[in-house]
Amino acid sequence: MVVRNRRAAAWPFETNRWTAGKASRQVEATVRAWGYPYPVGESLEEAVRLLVAEAVRDDGKRISVHLADQDRRLLVAVLSHNGAEPDDRILAQLSSVEGVVSCGTESCDAWRRVFAVLSTERPHPAPQPPDLTARATTPAGATRPERP
Repeated sequence: MVVRNRRAAAWPFETNRWTAGKASRQVEATVRAWGYPYPVGESLEEAVRLLVAEAVRDDGKRISVHLADQDRRLLVAVLSHNGAEPDDRILAQLSSVEGVVSCGTESCDAWRRVFAVLSTERPHPAPQPPDLTARATTPAGATRPERP
């Protein structure tokens, strides 16, 4: 994977049960150091934990976690360093994480990569539907009966 003209960081990890927690803390600390206030806490942590858990499932001895930013988006990629087969089942879980704008997986004989791209912009609240129980009023302010 070639990353050019952007900030990047990478960490190697042995595959242990605590790898996901260590990786999510490293990624979050780096994202904050780069000045991004969002994604915060749970969404960033959940995306990293899902990616790491998927790579650990490939039964290799080590994984590597890669982080890069460009155009107000973050790329988090996790490589398992063995030739595991691609498994698209993780994509539905990743795409449901708040802030994830795209995700994917690919593999070759030497590695498998799973990745997610996250927006660094705070999500906008969903518009609320109009209150249809309110009574209609006339321009003079007098109440008129509702129609059945």
